[in-house]
Order: sequence, then structure tokens, then C-alpha cells
Amino acid sequence: MWICPSCYCSDEPLWNWVKIQGEEGLRVPTCPECGYEMEPAEPCPLCGEPMREGKAVCFDCWRTLTKGLVMIADSTCVKGTPELTKWETIREIADTMVERYEDIERRKR
Repeated sequence: MWICPSCYCSDEPLWNWVKIQGEEGLRVPTCPECGYEMEPAEPCPLCGEPMREGKAVCFDCWRTLTKGLVMIADSTCVKGTPELTKWETIREIADTMVERYEDIERRKR
């Protein structure tokens, strides 16, 4: 599974030979869309689509969740609430929910 860090294409890479020194070379996975070097990918934990390694979710899930959270925060907060306050509140709620579900999982064991 591969992903392009430039355009997020997750099609199979084109394998190009890049000369290092003399006759030595490397096969480099290249994006078929933009030509950028592709990276290994892992499946998104939410939708299963390829995502960059070390990220929480894929770009599409990130965008969808962010838009939804912004919409909820904007409709809940009073006019003029600073953006940072909104996101700090969302983080606090998320931390609380994670703790709750971790407790539930511990009790199941």
C-alpha cells in the first residue's frame, strides 16, 4: 500500500530507476499522478483507505471530521468565542470520551 505525500494519490506507484553512483541504482516508487516519490501507507482506522504512516486518520476522514466539528462548535458557541477556546473544549471532550471508553474496555477484561 502506497500514498503520495504531495497529492495523496494511492494508486500503484510507477517504479523508476534512479542512479546513485556509476552503475548502481535504486528502484523508487513514483506517483503516477504528479511524479512525486511515494511513501508506504497504512490503512485508515476509520475508513480503511490508505493514509500516511504515523497519522491519526486519512486526509478525507480528517477533512470530514474537522468540518463536522467546526460546524458543531460554531452552532453551539456564543458569537465571538475565540477559535482556540472552541478547539480546546473539543480536545477536552475528546480526552474525556477516550478515558470513558478505556474504562469500559478495562472492565470487559
